[in-house]
Amino acid sequence: MLRTILLLTVVAALSHNSATAQILRETPAPALAARIASLGAEASGWRLNTLRAGGPLNSLRGEVVLSGDTPQERSLDFVARHGALFGVVPAVVLGEPRVLARFPSLHTGSASGGSSAPRALRMPQLIQGAELSGYGLTLEFDAAGDFVQAHGVVSEFASALPGPTVLAVQAIETALQHLAAQGHGIGDLRAGPSASLVARVAADGPHLLHSVQVVLRRAAQPYAVEIDAHDGSVFALRDLALHGTGTYHFEGNQVQFKTRNGKGTIYKSLKHAMQGKASNGRLAEVSRESVVTGLAEDGFLFGRWVALIDDKPVA
Repeated sequence: MLRTILLLTVVAALSHNSATAQILRETPAPALAARIASLGAEASGWRLNTLRAGGPLNSLRGEVVLSGDTPQERSLDFVARHGALFGVVPAVVLGEPRVLARFPSLHTGSASGGSSAPRALRMPQLIQGAELSGYGLTLEFDAAGDFVQAHGVVSEFASALPGPTVLAVQAIETALQHLAAQGHGIGDLRAGPSASLVARVAADGPHLLHSVQVVLRRAAQPYAVEIDAHDGSVFALRDLALHGTGTYHFEGNQVQFKTRNGKGTIYKSLKHAMQGKASNGRLAEVSRESVVTGLAEDGFLFGRWVALIDDKPVA
């Protein structure tokens, strides 16, 4: 099954006490390790990951007792209690929990087509109200609503970005000029332009951007021209229908996957994801009928994500 494949085998004890949490791969910052150790029995049996030595956690799996009547309320309680282990300091702002996937009705006893229990909820990191692509926390629960695991990354550095100094109307004008230079005049547009704020982390640091989206008449081709919201320069021209690759993170593993059509790609196993063999199912069908084990946002291609489901063994 998918979960079996993704588990790491490199394990080091947090301390000599066998009742404490276990760390997979790198050791977290000393202050975090001390904080985890101070939790004592509460952290017993936790399985923890960090992406780099001395860094915050990027995943926590195990029994966590949380307050709240719903997974949404328990997600907020988890961040209040343990968000600091993931680097969620006061400067880091997370959005409200939103349901990414639900258990199929057979797990909850609900009628066919009815609502079922949330399986995974996502709390994206927000920069000036815009989602920081690929950053945030995902929490997963079992069919009874009990915590299973949390994973994700946040950026305190990106949280320091100031608000936009370039207006959306100015960004749209710059974007249209850039498209015209590429041979696409205003008369070539089938839809748009429309602008929304997005945030990304690039090699030179975080950026707050106006994403100006248009659809060209020829082949209904969607594009996004991203304009820096501080200096007004063109950050990127993204072909929203272009096939590309993204990265899925789970317990320290990084898996490359194929993306397509800007609507997300679904894989039935880790093996299929690595081979780019996508399922033909739609998200609505899969989230209703299958157990979705993880969702990841693509930090390089606008609006794409991936789902890995474990309702079938790896072929």
